[in-house]
Amino acid sequence: MTFIISYAKQGENTGGHIQIDNSNDVFIERDSDIKYDCKAVLSLLAHEICHKYLYKHNIKLYPGFSASCDINYYIWKAVLRSKFSG
Repeated sequence: MTFIISYAKQGENTGGHIQIDNSNDVFIERDSDIKYDCKAVLSLLAHEICHKYLYKHNIKLYPGFSASCDINYYIWKAVLRSKFSG
């Protein structure tokens, strides 16, 4: 498996995103605003890699739910909120 991680400005309330496909390559873009925050970076990478794992193994939490949806939206939002609220 090849991991490629780069920096790119993300939209509001978005720390990063992953390319979702069946390949063994993992391409993740993360926002440069969290470049030096180790906890935020590790949280982001774990979150995005979960998307890839769920997609590749066709795991759905309920009918119609896709791994390309933001599975951990509320958890990630809480991480960012705690980081930026002091």
